[in-house]
Amino acid sequence: MQPALFPHHPAPFPHRFVPSGRQIRHDPALGHAFLPQVHTRVPHEHGAYFTVTNREGFREDHDLATPPPGLRVLCYGDSYAAGDGVDNAERFTPRLGELLGITVSNVAVPGHGPDQNLLQLESGAMPRPDLILWCIAVHTLERIRSTSRITIDREGRMWRVTRPHFQLLPNGELELRGVPVPEHGERLEEPAPTQIQGALATRVADVLTGVRRRFVARFGTWLKPPPDPEYDDPAGEPMQLLTAIVRRFHRAAADVPIAIVPLPTARYLVESRQPLFQQRFEELADPTAGLHVLDVTHPLQHASPAARAGFHYRLDGHFTRSGHVAVARALADQLLEHGLVPDSRAPVASAAATTAAPAAGERSSITLVAGWELADSFAELRDSGGQLLGSRRRESEFATNGTRPGTLPLSAVHAVLEQARIAGPELVRIELRSPCSGDALLDTDLPDSTRVELAAGHVRWRVAAAGDLRTFLAYEGPVVHAFETLRADDVDASPVTTGADEELRWLQARLPRVLAAPGPRTLERRIERLARLWELATRTARETMLPTTAPLRRGRMARQLQAAASSEHDGDRQS
Repeated sequence: MQPALFPHHPAPFPHRFVPSGRQIRHDPALGHAFLPQVHTRVPHEHGAYFTVTNREGFREDHDLATPPPGLRVLCYGDSYAAGDGVDNAERFTPRLGELLGITVSNVAVPGHGPDQNLLQLESGAMPRPDLILWCIAVHTLERIRSTSRITIDREGRMWRVTRPHFQLLPNGELELRGVPVPEHGERLEEPAPTQIQGALATRVADVLTGVRRRFVARFGTWLKPPPDPEYDDPAGEPMQLLTAIVRRFHRAAADVPIAIVPLPTARYLVESRQPLFQQRFEELADPTAGLHVLDVTHPLQHASPAARAGFHYRLDGHFTRSGHVAVARALADQLLEHGLVPDSRAPVASAAATTAAPAAGERSSITLVAGWELADSFAELRDSGGQLLGSRRRESEFATNGTRPGTLPLSAVHAVLEQARIAGPELVRIELRSPCSGDALLDTDLPDSTRVELAAGHVRWRVAAAGDLRTFLAYEGPVVHAFETLRADDVDASPVTTGADEELRWLQARLPRVLAAPGPRTLERRIERLARLWELATRTARETMLPTTAPLRRGRMARQLQAAASSEHDGDRQS
């Protein structure tokens, strides 16, 4: 039998980028800020976390205008302080408040630099606190010299957008540039992912990746150049610019004490790098004038190697729950030591004393059901009694050009979990439903085109679906497969003729032999083998669309733009 062209798959391969709820808005003065009154699920490498903002547009559970009583601290910073990767309550700011009996209001915004923190303070919109906690991620020297940043929107598209920044003038003053910030930036085009890669090449790449990780873990400290070399020269342009920003921030704070907290990035924890940045920041301190510098890096580095590795996420580098616990404890010790908060409690334990993340809650009793049909795929939640919770969501709601048979409904999965306020790892079970089994493929009453569609969906679903969903949700519980009877309206669906792309041509070349199997056992073996080959051949393309790849994509694009700028600069010099 020569199969007909696949009729039901207008959507491109691989599956679509998962759109998370909007949480960031354009701000003409700051570049960007949080949207007010947001409660959204953000897919992440550990499953997901939830971002909640107040009426004033800060990622905080209380309003700044009416904070709880007691000593009040205002925390400025970027994504390390804002808490990318963890829920609001898991960040170091509320944990610090609990340890010391104070209120710590978090006004940090992901992607902001010290220059934007200064603009926040000078706007006059911030309430007056008793203490300012200024958390500066130590890679910030590169950020404050940048006139733009790279971002990925909710559709997975990459943009270069303008950011406000300061220019250090010869007289030592700062001149603000890049404002008002335009709402739209420059669309950056990425090379389309290779849909099909040889199985052998995939296996070799997996082996090389594993070898590289082990090699870097063992020898990276000696082979890789030290991070943040800009801190080497206190008289260099980057440090001079940062110094001017710090001095102006100090003046803008008037008589409110400031505690600068340099936050280490992952390499300082994994490789135990000497934190030269700490010395540079301490050179800026003026305690008699209310400008203090706290040290959380050395307490974090004193933890065991295993604990330090658990302080940050592997891919995006932000603090994990245990990392936030350690930072909160180190900050509490430092604030008490510097006399910046009342010593109304006994000193807390050091950061190294408690290294484990808070105990995770018990698994819920909820089952995630994900499945596919010829014309669409879907997701829904069921309780322990099998009752539907909420509504079934279809992938076609998020992909207007349809989906292919066997496509994993990641956007629909995200939607039902967001509605139920579920991250993913706490699910009790995942059930994968398919309209296809070996018996269905042997049904000679089905049209040839339907058998081909079913076989293609079965190949895509059989091996890859469970693994991709585990990765997407960071889920380690049971996954079960179930079959549903193919509905008549699925078989009779009007075909949509589309041209074959690389993935379709790959399947077209292999499915005729599979469907010509003489019996169910042979058919089962051939389907299993083809499904495993497809999983290997498409792994790179499928991984491209997972949210966990966003930091890697931004990093690659930044290197490409830097290389292009260097090449252009060299060309101008030669001219």
